[in-house]
Amino acid sequence: MISVREAAELASEFGHEVFKQSGTIEEVEVQGKYWLITLGYEEPKSLFEDKSPLSGPQNIFGILAQQKTDKKYKTFKINGETKEVISAKIHKL
Repeated sequence: MISVREAAELASEFGHEVFKQSGTIEEVEVQGKYWLITLGYEEPKSLFEDKSPLSGPQNIFGILAQQKTDKKYKTFKINGETKEVISAKIHKL
C-alpha cells in the first residue's frame, strides 16, 4: 500500500496534467485499498453570479466582486496497490 504522501502527490499530478489546475490538499481518507484525496482549487467567480444591486461593473463593489474567487473541490480515488487514479469527481459541499 502506498503512503498518504504518495497518494496525495499522484492526485496533485493527475489534477495538474488532466485539468490544468494546481490544488491544495483538503481531505485524505483510506477505504480498503483505495485512497480518497480531495484537492481544493481557486476559480474566478463569474461576473454574473452575484445578483445584488451593488454588483454591477459600474459600481466599485461590482468591480471588487469580479476579482474574488470561489473554492472548488475535486476528490481523486487512487488504488493504493497499483498507484492508478481510478476516478476524479467534483466534490460538492
